[in-house]
Amino acid sequence: MESVCEEYPKEILPRITFKYTLNVDKLLKKWFFQIILKKFSSGLFQYYESLQNIIIPNNITEIEDFAFSRCTSLQQINLPNDVTKIGNAAFFYTRLKQIIIPKNIIKISNNAFNGTDINIYAYKETYNKFKKEKSELIDKFTWSIID
Repeated sequence: MESVCEEYPKEILPRITFKYTLNVDKLLKKWFFQIILKKFSSGLFQYYESLQNIIIPNNITEIEDFAFSRCTSLQQINLPNDVTKIGNAAFFYTRLKQIIIPKNIIKISNNAFNGTDINIYAYKETYNKFKKEKSELIDKFTWSIID
């Protein structure tokens, strides 16, 4: 049986690091359909406790509700500039310490990062947009401004 990694171009697959081995081919087949849809659907990675790092492909525009919820080993994630929406509890109870919010972001759920001690890095325009909208995120988390 051919590996899913050989079937699809590597540039459209997420780059991932796990704490221990699991059936990555099965997981990548599941992810591939999400990449075609340009979003990571609700609960896609939920409870994958061994997931440590992920670099999301550039064509992903949406991280839906609970997408990475309770990935208790997740420490690093790179969001591409194409991401415009981060859903409800998308990163609930992860070990993320920081995240860079893309310039094109339109919506971040107020509880997207609950259960984390995260520092949110954002461009000045993005920060001001959420501050103007009186987003609960402004008071809940530490923000650092990128020039």
